[in-house]
Amino acid sequence: MRDSIITIPPDSAWLYAWLECDSVGNVLIRQLEQKEGERINTSYTLNQDTSGVATLRLLTTVDMLKKAIEVRDKEIDRLKTNAVLVEAKIPPFKQFLMWTGGISLIFVATYIFIKLYLTTKN
Repeated sequence: MRDSIITIPPDSAWLYAWLECDSVGNVLIRQLEQKEGERINTSYTLNQDTSGVATLRLLTTVDMLKKAIEVRDKEIDRLKTNAVLVEAKIPPFKQFLMWTGGISLIFVATYIFIKLYLTTKN
């Protein structure tokens, strides 16, 4: 699979608000210009509490961008594996160790068997 570069076009949104106070002290939006992008959505709220503090909240949401990547030139080669048994010649030193280990195992087993036989007989 090849590496792919995905180019995403830039996107932006903006809000221009002209706020004024009237003679009573309330905040008013005199002029509002807003541009939403292709993927960016904006919304606003203007709140004024009893103490006279005005808050303009701007909420921006970005739609998730999904881009499907088409995989080109993708080939899956199925490998067929065969188990092959390779017998190599055992070196003489390892043969010696195997024989002496086997003989010593027989001696130890015989010794244990004789000890158990003699202790159960008496």
